[in-house]
Amino acid sequence: MGKSRLAIQAAGDLDKHFADGVWFVDLAPLHAPDQIAGAILREFGLPPASPDSAVARLLEHLRRCQALLVLDNFEHLLAGAEFLPALLNVAPALKLLVTSRVRLHLAEEWLLPLGGLATPPATGTLAEDSLKHNEQEELTSFASIQLFLQRIERLDPSFQPTPAELQQIADICRLLDGMPLGIELAAAWVRSLSLAEITAAVRSRLQLFTTTLRNIPPRHRSMPAVFDHSWRLLDTHARGLLRQLAVFRGGWTCAAAAAVTGATPIELESLVDSSWVRVANQRFSLHELVRQYCVEKLCEEHELETGEPVMAVHRRHCAYYADLTGAEEQALNWQREPMARFSADFGNLEAAWMWAIDQGEFSATRQMMIGLFFFAEMMGWYSAMLPFFERAANALRTRWQHAGGDATARQETALLLAIILYIEQTLLVHLGWLARVQECVDEARAVLDGAIRDARWVEQDFLVRWATTCLRLEWGNFAVAHTSARELLAFLQTNTFPCYPYRAEIGTRFWQMQMHHMLGVTARLMGDHATAWTHSEAANALCDEMGEQRFKTRNLREIATLMQLRGENEQALSSAQNALALSQRFEDQMGVAYGAWRLGEIELDAGLLTLASEHCRHGLAVALETGEHKLHIRSLVTLARGARLSGQLAAARQRLEEALRACAQPDITHSNLLAVVFLELGHVACAEQAWAQARHFYIEALAVKGCDAAETQAAQAGLAEVVWADNKSEFRS
Repeated sequence: MGKSRLAIQAAGDLDKHFADGVWFVDLAPLHAPDQIAGAILREFGLPPASPDSAVARLLEHLRRCQALLVLDNFEHLLAGAEFLPALLNVAPALKLLVTSRVRLHLAEEWLLPLGGLATPPATGTLAEDSLKHNEQEELTSFASIQLFLQRIERLDPSFQPTPAELQQIADICRLLDGMPLGIELAAAWVRSLSLAEITAAVRSRLQLFTTTLRNIPPRHRSMPAVFDHSWRLLDTHARGLLRQLAVFRGGWTCAAAAAVTGATPIELESLVDSSWVRVANQRFSLHELVRQYCVEKLCEEHELETGEPVMAVHRRHCAYYADLTGAEEQALNWQREPMARFSADFGNLEAAWMWAIDQGEFSATRQMMIGLFFFAEMMGWYSAMLPFFERAANALRTRWQHAGGDATARQETALLLAIILYIEQTLLVHLGWLARVQECVDEARAVLDGAIRDARWVEQDFLVRWATTCLRLEWGNFAVAHTSARELLAFLQTNTFPCYPYRAEIGTRFWQMQMHHMLGVTARLMGDHATAWTHSEAANALCDEMGEQRFKTRNLREIATLMQLRGENEQALSSAQNALALSQRFEDQMGVAYGAWRLGEIELDAGLLTLASEHCRHGLAVALETGEHKLHIRSLVTLARGARLSGQLAAARQRLEEALRACAQPDITHSNLLAVVFLELGHVACAEQAWAQARHFYIEALAVKGCDAAETQAAQAGLAEVVWADNKSEFRS
């Protein structure tokens, strides 16, 4: 981490405080501790001596010396560390500044652990022209980026990074955690590789980090050389632990290390002291370049030295995180703690999931799928995690097709594939990709039709029927979806079968709650507010009975919507605020985003335009980040309504045009949200007294399949206003 350079800089800054000066001794060339005294003597310009006489001569020379002695690269001479307190005892005015990759373990030692140079925080991807001048200046204020640019300037003095290139440099520096040597070696490749290629190499190609400069010490000419030097200082057991720790992605806990590698807390602390492992907030980690180095060692040495296949290490890693995920899934909608654990270990969950699929370890896939699914939903990682389940579905299709006459394998594969397809279609609904949703539902139906109808089949069959109901809602078939949900509720109330959350005391009540919510929503969309209220209250009561929190927030938002439609704005505000607060406590990002948008909708009706704008902007930001289609359109329309009510008609129209473009994306084959977009465009046109345009937009809104009862009523009222305006104009003429 640039410890030698930092020590030299610090020593130079302190020179004026030492009457006898600052002395720098490079210990890297030494091979044994008994050579330390002789090396210091040489630095002072004193005659050489044998090891025994060198110590005595050095102690005598330093006795009355007021100096700072910098001892650089002490890590390979730890057996001689006890010599340092002897120096201090003899020379009270002497100060020692020691650099080492390994802790000295001396009572007199004051540790200053070194991290990397400062790096900018991760942000969303910015287009080349969107990085403003002040943002560029802010990026170039970070020491890591300054170092990268300095090294490029030596190779190409004319280099002026574009905003996009500056972002890529920031990404490289973040991936390297600000490691100075890594940054210098990466920057050296700019003449041969693009910044994007260097970024990819940082993630996977340790061998890229080399230099051909002649005046660089051999141990610093490449990252492998740096690590080789420290690797040779480790004992066999420590090397074995590091090789296995390389399978972790993004860090690990003591419990995880014990399960996968057998490492004890004391052994982990020892690896921290030797600068191989980092620790913060009770989590350990490897720098990414260190991890790549240890992965190579795992592949090259582990089986040779232990007789254990490398696959066994990965299997233990996968098994640990599969067990962890399976144990947490029942609590995911009830407690917030699993979310924090999943967030911290997402890199490990991803690695375990992908390994299980590639190796055909589908029992681990089954353990992890529900936990990862709910995590994706709460974090809004729909696009990011969709490939997880698509990859699993592809592997299961292949297995199902090749199961042949093995009825057991075929049945297990069919049931697992069906639920993976259910998860896949749910993520696709969030993105608004309904054609692909239909494909998943149809495939799941076909798979189950060819499976044996055992107890587990009942759950999967129910999920396909439920997915079909949700799809009907998205297509705008509210009455059909309502009827289907009523049939499913009756089925759940009269049948018992294993289903999420697989807790006997809850039985099918979780899904009964979902049916009541669907019945409430569809009844509201059809204008039957009394029925909607009954089912929404029933859904909320079931959440309270079960102690479930995540979906309770959704039910509270629906109740707030019904209150708003009844003109009970004060009660609606209270319900929406309670929903938002609960989602915030639960750390459900999507619940918070939807809660903020819903609260903004109600605040508009209450005349709280500034608050409404703030809340809807938060919803829009999350929608853009996650791809959540409904939230994207709803937030834009609400912001447009707020702009219209504020008299900012051009801004309102701009928001609505953005919403139209979002609904016209290639993967969005149908969106019943077009109705509310056209409706608001009609209102804007009325405000502009563009009556022909207003009529056109209101008619377009009514033509949308999925224009609900409230929207229909508003569009018809808008048309009536247009007719009145036309008649008034004719009367005047």
